[in-house]
Amino acid sequence: MHNIKQIINKMPYDLDADRSFLFSALYEFCEEILLPKRKQQGLTQKDVSKKLDLNQSEISRIERGLVRPKDMATIQAVCNLYDLTLAEKQKYFSLTTGISQEKNLIDTMTSLLNEQTNFIAQLNRSGHPKTAIEHCKHLRNWVESLISFSEYNNKNLLGSILHLLLEESAAWWDIVPPKKLDLKTVPLLNKMSLLANSLKKVGDGDSYLYIHINKGFHEYVKGHYKNAQDYFNKVLENPLIKNHPWEIEIIRASAVIAGKLKDISALRTYEQIIEKQVSKSKNPAHKEYLLEGLGSGYSEIDNRKALALYNKAWEYMRQASLQQEFLMIRKIQLTRSYVYLLKNLLVKREALKRIAESALNEANKAGFVRHQKQILDIIKN
Repeated sequence: MHNIKQIINKMPYDLDADRSFLFSALYEFCEEILLPKRKQQGLTQKDVSKKLDLNQSEISRIERGLVRPKDMATIQAVCNLYDLTLAEKQKYFSLTTGISQEKNLIDTMTSLLNEQTNFIAQLNRSGHPKTAIEHCKHLRNWVESLISFSEYNNKNLLGSILHLLLEESAAWWDIVPPKKLDLKTVPLLNKMSLLANSLKKVGDGDSYLYIHINKGFHEYVKGHYKNAQDYFNKVLENPLIKNHPWEIEIIRASAVIAGKLKDISALRTYEQIIEKQVSKSKNPAHKEYLLEGLGSGYSEIDNRKALALYNKAWEYMRQASLQQEFLMIRKIQLTRSYVYLLKNLLVKREALKRIAESALNEANKAGFVRHQKQILDIIKN
């Protein structure tokens, strides 16, 4: 959760003159706007400290412009609690981050969102989905505190928000059972649909890339494989998916679906695609993930071939586990697939439990409820 703080601390305060000017302007802003706004609402500094969960002395320093809030969530909370107008929010953001309004607030927000969304994706897949969700909420609230929905007329910003909503949905896929998924993700899907329609109005013909990915995985997680396949086909037809971080996710899931639907022709097509991806990739985590997906597809048709693919995947998993940015969820997914195959090969339940024990513990610790339940169901049923 420290990443936003690091970004703000790196904002362009390069010269002493800039520091002096910004803090002088911040002091003036707080004296003329922030303090009167609190008094107009009949709030005391003690009231504000309770609402923001900060010491009263810290509120006093913030209100006098002597310090900047330490993170984006606090900046947003101050803007909301002091009931600042849109223009006042933009001014306060500028003074507290060091980004002048002349440098284009929308572009700055887009850049911050893109960097944070990549961080959130890593958070989720490395075993921190609940933290990823909280991070997403802070970022969404921050954006909404600065600009109203009617002002979402920049396709780059809208695209970044759609990507953020997709990553928030992806975290929910992992921590709730499929039966409860709609309660958490349908509101996000609805918001994405509204934003996608806004993108169409500003001339972006590829506005549905993220929403098709989201809807596809929504159907996939719930076991509606034909519906998921239809959405994923639309995604793979979109030129923007090429070399996109979600490309291997779609290819891997499509191979699994081909196996589930017993579509041998489609499975062989994805086998060729995955072989090319594996041969050109230098990332062992990507290679493992693609081979695991292909193996999962073949486990519905050819157990021997599936086993060979899983064995290759395990070799790449060992290499990936040595990397600093190891994605724990990949190990859990590979274990789940491997246990499923071994059960098909009539391996005894006690042996399956021993093989799955480490992955089950890691899934429980990370909160990957869906994957944990799937492994347990395979062993029990």
